[in-house]
Amino acid sequence: MKSIIEEASSISKAIENGWLKAGKPKEFSVKIFEEPKKNFFGITIKSAKIGIFFSDNKVHQEVKREKPVIINKQQPKSSVQIKEQEQLEQKNSNSNLEKLDKKETKKHNSEKPSQSIWTQQMMGTITNWLEQVLSDINDKQEDKINFSITQDNFHLKIYFQNPIFLDKTKEKQLFSSLSTLMLQMLKKQYRRPLKGYRIIFVGF
Repeated sequence: MKSIIEEASSISKAIENGWLKAGKPKEFSVKIFEEPKKNFFGITIKSAKIGIFFSDNKVHQEVKREKPVIINKQQPKSSVQIKEQEQLEQKNSNSNLEKLDKKETKKHNSEKPSQSIWTQQMMGTITNWLEQVLSDINDKQEDKINFSITQDNFHLKIYFQNPIFLDKTKEKQLFSSLSTLMLQMLKKQYRRPLKGYRIIFVGF
């Protein structure tokens, strides 16, 4: 049991205030400790004093009402609507691919040099250097390795008329090394960046 002591100008008012403070219990008991006293003019000079006794259980519990959840059910799409949506998605996909291709083509073209820089002097340097390298690889004069050089815009293609090695893997590795060394030599000797240029070896 719990109790609340309350004072007011009247017993009824003290009971009401105590009942509200107790949480409005349905079952309670009241004990009057002191009755109010008034003077000749009707003014309260001594308050009424009461006690309210009640149980611990809460009588009034507020129930929180939750808003109902409204589920928006979409109508199933018809086969015509599905087909139209697929066509629209395919159209957007093709459009994006076309834009990407144009962008890549534009980027690739911008990296290409406007004109060939394979001068006759550079061609002579490449020919002499390659002849010396091939001579060191094959020191037999009767087995001289012949080659020809052609220009294809920013590509320089070197065609061999006979094989350097019988092992194609070994020959391919040699071509890769020679291509890198030649470009580095030309950049250093002629002080040109040679960006986008390639030297391609074509075996017999």
